[in-house]
Amino acid sequence: MRIVALGTGMPSPRPKQAASCWLVELGNGDKFLFDLGAGCHERIAAQKIPYDYLDKVFISHLHVDHYGDLAGFWLGGTVMNRLTPLRVWGPNGPTPEFGTKYALDRSLAKPRLAVGYHFFNDFDTEPEVRTRIRKTYSGPLALAQDYMVFDVTKDDIRVRMSAIDEEVWPSPAQRKKLPPDTSKLIPFSDFTKSGALPMPEVVGQIFEEINEK
Repeated sequence: MRIVALGTGMPSPRPKQAASCWLVELGNGDKFLFDLGAGCHERIAAQKIPYDYLDKVFISHLHVDHYGDLAGFWLGGTVMNRLTPLRVWGPNGPTPEFGTKYALDRSLAKPRLAVGYHFFNDFDTEPEVRTRIRKTYSGPLALAQDYMVFDVTKDDIRVRMSAIDEEVWPSPAQRKKLPPDTSKLIPFSDFTKSGALPMPEVVGQIFEEINEK
């Protein structure tokens, strides 16, 4: 049996220490994670263990420094190719709302609509992203694009694209503009006040063509 410390610190993780997390590996290949405290997910990834082998999690108690990274570890299966369902064991409470099942039902969310973003959404990448998500999530899904609009009511979420105008000009002022405070003007330098270089050989022909039109 091999035990690896992947989190030995306090509730607030720091670069040197994540919160509580222990990996136990048996000689027959079975692997168990004890606690998934804040910051430990990075340490787990550093072990380069396929996520299908990391499917058994035991939570000692329901404090953030002992299961704060569980939601991220579960969701990370979408991009880390986990096909094996994640199983979690944890403590009961004096009443159901203080137990592990109640906590997980609310932290491993079942959204009304899952929205995927933060990826290159192109015709040749979208199908692969969708396929990976569907390995672990089968609910309503929208893969976001710029200008996508979500109209949310208590009964429904409607997805549509915004009507846009690419030829955008500045909107009119929404309030009266204040006159400039001339006391704060920065005077022109002597070089600027000395005049401009007309350079007729450069701009003269352009001006003539414009005037003719």
